[in-house]
Amino acid sequence: MEVPVTSVADPRDTTPAGSSRGTQGSPVPQTGPYKLNVFVIAVLGVALCWWIYHFTDWFEAFASLLALGGIFSWLAFVAKVLPEARLKEMQDWVDSSVLTRRKLWLAFILIGAVLFVGALCVGTIEVQALPGDPYGFTRHRHRKRKNPPGSCFPLTAMRVS
Repeated sequence: MEVPVTSVADPRDTTPAGSSRGTQGSPVPQTGPYKLNVFVIAVLGVALCWWIYHFTDWFEAFASLLALGGIFSWLAFVAKVLPEARLKEMQDWVDSSVLTRRKLWLAFILIGAVLFVGALCVGTIEVQALPGDPYGFTRHRHRKRKNPPGSCFPLTAMRVS
């Protein structure tokens, strides 16, 4: 004797997905952690883009990577090959399971702090000699003095005139 098969609802669709109101597969949850997480991610992303644009010459390459150009163009190709339903499923998972985590904003704040400290260690000095500029640099080597122990570079002096 055969037992008829009945469809059973997926238990993941009825349990909360990290928020008090949102469930997997439900409309976008508008909870406090969700809004805070999206806000912190957006602020950190804008701050990173501003720093790269203002302090480096890498913004064109960085923007190309964000637009899935250059070496990341393969990801755009793979995304076009995947069916729309699969992409929608991945987007729903990120929306319901990742962005609603209560401590995600803290992780991004820590990442931002690490990037800030790293930015303090990166610097550039640009010296540009313009034609007809009355100021110049003269480099003098000290021949009588010897390098102190552990020194990597010979002793030199720069004179601005």
